[in-house]
Amino acid sequence: MKKMLLIIAMFSFALAGEMGLSTYGALNMASIKYDPTNSDAAMKPGLVLGVNYNKLPVVLGVGISMRGDKVEGTGTMAGYTVTNSFTYLDISAIYPYELGPGKVWAGLDIGMNLSAKYEVEYSGAAAALLIAAGQSTASTETDIDDVNMDFGLILGYTYPVNELMGVYGSYYMGLSEITDDGGAKHSGISFGISYALPY
Repeated sequence: MKKMLLIIAMFSFALAGEMGLSTYGALNMASIKYDPTNSDAAMKPGLVLGVNYNKLPVVLGVGISMRGDKVEGTGTMAGYTVTNSFTYLDISAIYPYELGPGKVWAGLDIGMNLSAKYEVEYSGAAAALLIAAGQSTASTETDIDDVNMDFGLILGYTYPVNELMGVYGSYYMGLSEITDDGGAKHSGISFGISYALPY
């Protein structure tokens, strides 16, 4: 049985290479742009994982990305932190262009929402009041309803480490509003590694 699994795994990798597939993984420093601007919002780290098909002039990709932000109350609103967390199934199409030792690339990304929630964490006197009032924890978590399909522009540069591996940085600028009741849009900066599955 183990030999059979090993043969299937080796065949799968060989087939993936012939198909021109590569994988990528990155740390995404996600943020949300608000209208009007919210100066209390900060970046939220998350992961980006996926697979690219490289045998066309345009590179096609499918992956998962984590987006969102953190908002800490200040002044009279101090004592709470709101964490907005979104997970998207991404479909991308990028055009690479050789520049220097690596490639610069730009294209479009479409994200279909898989999950969306916000968590409010209270601290200090606010947390003490909630617990005194009978709440068992100083945090609450709520689903975000009616999240729109996301789409935007992506720009990046990949620097080759060797024939199979590269390191890259990219910037995403969302063009669609996250929900219909506000002017918020996703954005983010990613730093990651790409790996071409060997032939």
